[in-house]
Amino acid sequence: MCLSLSYSMQGYSLFKMEQNQLVRWGCMGVFCVFTFMYLYFYQGDIVAVGQHILSQGQTHYNRTIGAIVVTALLAVLQTVVFRITKLEKRAHALTYFPSLLLLTFISSVGSRADVDFSFGAWPWAGPLCLVGFALLVWVAKEVEPYEPDASSGWFGRVVWVNLMLLCLQFVLVGCLSNHDEVFHYRMRMEKLIMKEKYGDALKVGKRALAADSSLTMLRAHALAAQGLLPERFFDYPVVGGAKALRIDHTTVRTVLLPDSVVTLLADSSQYARDYKLMELLLDRKLGAFAEELHKSYTDSILPKIYGEALLQYYYSSGKPFATGQNGAMEADFRDFNEMRMATADERERYNNLKRVYGNTYWFYFRYGK
Repeated sequence: MCLSLSYSMQGYSLFKMEQNQLVRWGCMGVFCVFTFMYLYFYQGDIVAVGQHILSQGQTHYNRTIGAIVVTALLAVLQTVVFRITKLEKRAHALTYFPSLLLLTFISSVGSRADVDFSFGAWPWAGPLCLVGFALLVWVAKEVEPYEPDASSGWFGRVVWVNLMLLCLQFVLVGCLSNHDEVFHYRMRMEKLIMKEKYGDALKVGKRALAADSSLTMLRAHALAAQGLLPERFFDYPVVGGAKALRIDHTTVRTVLLPDSVVTLLADSSQYARDYKLMELLLDRKLGAFAEELHKSYTDSILPKIYGEALLQYYYSSGKPFATGQNGAMEADFRDFNEMRMATADERERYNNLKRVYGNTYWFYFRYGK
């Protein structure tokens, strides 16, 4: 009987060990995958901003190496916390809290980091969170001896409770870190422009409606570098008017990208003409645009935006269409104005025109800001 009891106790110990190891390794695997992907695909550019500013531009963040190193260090921190707290069973996922708190901290660099660098409220909120964590650990340790045992394996209750608790912490990381989508787009574009990957830069946030003056400037720069500024500028939301084409360190600025990269291109003889014409169009100075266009543009076929602007100029001044463009553009312009006149409701008119002609100068002329 004693022998039977001994085997029974050994079996129970092995069962408990197997269950605890399954919880630990399962949580560690999920944590490492989440942290690496979070840093590599989502917050890498924000961490790069923090490193760039804190090092005063002396060091550069590598997204791949950075994600691996930070993930490894945070995993080590979790191991240390586990060794200290010895939290097992349903509360084991709490041992990841300090690591995830640190991950939130390094990815919470403010969107005005170049003007007023900060990590938000975390310098004082972080210690308070750690105090709350210590209280939770104390409660969990008091309750742990009374927790019932659960079935082992991936379908055991303990495993899934820990995974759900871990996922809840992941959600909090995403909510409390920097999730300003426009700032993310800007930082990603700046890094790509530095590498002269203009095509990839123009794909960043292409389908998003959110934008600001700095993002408009970066897109203008990438388009100009590819010779596409007067063709595709209005494929993207435009914010800030003519002032958005040049850095002013107030509403239009860069963080990672040197100012000289932007200003040298805009002022170069190859691109200055298009920048000047686009500035006139964004300010709706169609008369000055038409005069400058006829004076400086000798190409037989006008780029799309210039042709559209010239049609708008003739229409606004009551002159007959005489642009030299193909008939398709003139037919589209007539259709644009017919749609504009056909709908009395302002909101419906705006939505209809945006859906069909939102990427034209005509739409910007009427509704752009």
